Amino acid sequence: MREMFWRWMRVGAGIGMGIALLALGVSAQKKPATRLSTDTPGFAVGDEPRMAADGDSVYVVWMDRRSLGRPDIYFTRSLDGGATWLDSDVRLNTDDPGQSDSRDPQIVVDGDSVYVAWVDFRRGFEDIYFNCSDDAGSTWMEQDLRIDHTPIEQATGLPLEGKSREPKLATLDGRVYLVWKDDRVRPFRGLFRADIYFNRSLDGGQTWMAEDLRLETFPAGEAQSDTPQLAVSGDSIFVCWKRKGIQFNRSLDRGVTWLPAEIRVDSASSRANSPQLAIEGDSVYVAWKDPRNWPLPSLPEGEDVYFNRSLDAGDSWLSEEVRVNTDAPGNDFIGAPFLSAEGSSVYVVWWDRRSDLPTLADIYFNRSHDGGSSWLASDIRLDTNAPGTGLSTGPQVASSGQAVCVVWEETRARNPSDIYLNRSLDGGASWLDADVWLNADKDILAYSSAPQITSSGDSLYTVWAEGSSYAGLDIFFTIPFGAQTYGDATAGSGGISPRLDGTDSLTLGSTFTLCVSDGLGGSVGVLALGGPASKAAIPLAGGTLLIDPIELAVPILLGGAPGVPGAGTFSIQVPIPVDNAFLGFNLNMQAAVLDPAGTEGLTLTNAVEAWIL
Repeated sequence: MREMFWRWMRVGAGIGMGIALLALGVSAQKKPATRLSTDTPGFAVGDEPRMAADGDSVYVVWMDRRSLGRPDIYFTRSLDGGATWLDSDVRLNTDDPGQSDSRDPQIVVDGDSVYVAWVDFRRGFEDIYFNCSDDAGSTWMEQDLRIDHTPIEQATGLPLEGKSREPKLATLDGRVYLVWKDDRVRPFRGLFRADIYFNRSLDGGQTWMAEDLRLETFPAGEAQSDTPQLAVSGDSIFVCWKRKGIQFNRSLDRGVTWLPAEIRVDSASSRANSPQLAIEGDSVYVAWKDPRNWPLPSLPEGEDVYFNRSLDAGDSWLSEEVRVNTDAPGNDFIGAPFLSAEGSSVYVVWWDRRSDLPTLADIYFNRSHDGGSSWLASDIRLDTNAPGTGLSTGPQVASSGQAVCVVWEETRARNPSDIYLNRSLDGGASWLDADVWLNADKDILAYSSAPQITSSGDSLYTVWAEGSSYAGLDIFFTIPFGAQTYGDATAGSGGISPRLDGTDSLTLGSTFTLCVSDGLGGSVGVLALGGPASKAAIPLAGGTLLIDPIELAVPILLGGAPGVPGAGTFSIQVPIPVDNAFLGFNLNMQAAVLDPAGTEGLTLTNAVEAWIL
């Protein structure tokens, strides 16, 4: 083994990490997606995936029909950035499998606390149910909770088939907030007009308010309210929804008191709909789609994306809302916009049909870097095939610093739909020349839908549902760019195992940092690199060689007090070339360190898998 070690040292001597990347770049390929459903592949219909992340912990829920009845709510999690997942996913609704028609799951996280709400039909009509875990999803409440207080019958004794739907969750510091729409109040028999309700828990979901709070001052049950949105910042709670325009309410004291009357944030059209909400501190941003510029209201055409904002927690708003799409007013049929906020930057994405092809659509983007005061003069199309040659829908956006990523579903030059992604590293000023096909390893006949995206730390996570006409739908996950660890290290002096980690963003033109820690102080070692498909598990020196073949090796010298167990550290910055040939590039890395206490005088770190976008 020591002879192999010195052979690696000779091979790698003088080879810089930038040169190593250039040498391996010829075999670039994207990391395959991971199937999260743990039942028989293609057996069930899994859909509506939702995701939340905190650091390297990633949590996913979805609705699933594996019990051959009505759908249930299932959960899985990864605590290592998506490298490994639960061996068996977990059913969160605690009634009998396949009995309750559970759907539309929502998930939020707060440290190790995970909260999930969904719509449930077990009482014969829709209610809002809830389950939670305080140990990162290892255990859950033995009995789920019904949150809404919709009565079974009216005071007259007549049946009341009340519907509680469209839940939205938010959490902060052990407090859990929930809003939904609910048609429990009916001034006239047979009318189904929903209002917006709120409930909260101040003890991590264990107990809730005994009565729901209706957030509207409009007479109950006399106008239809839809699409509630919820966000939280400190002690402040912000809610918006559609009802004869776009309405807003807020609480500054954790939901105890609210505005005496909701605020309408649009000014022109009672048909404004599909609001979306994002916040950053006391800055509140709302976008929606609006047909105010279409002269024929009876036809489903001619919408625009509008935006309004408050920089003082909802006290004051722009005197005139902003139209975000920059083509001719009222020209498009537009999908619901989606928002992300980062500091004073606001990013909006949507799909529209400005190509004049009524069955096709493209993905568009606009942004503001001054809290919504000014926007790009021309919006940007993000799908990079010819305009109007695909049906692109369901865009989602996530941002971190100056990085902005958008994922969407698209039917492009063939019937089954796929998942695509584009990204900007300069706050939306420039984007990839060619968008990225995320599920490139899929069955040729499969279709993919309902993509979700979230950023956490230096990584970006995506999930979607995928299936075909001859099989069910499964839930898939991938990381378009980032790094995650895999495998185990071997112990050396003092029983301490050295560790390898990768940090920073793996994007073109960025710098990726590799760190060795907990090694023998002052020792020498080798950082071994393998290209795509080099992940391995070969017994070696009392541990596991995790890369084969090793295509390059770089000598390293650990710092720290010489001979002191666990004191040895080393880091190297790897420049990522600005070259589109590296998009999707995959690299695997593992370090070996000389240590007389290790088997054959050697210790091995865990490995790091990294891929670039």
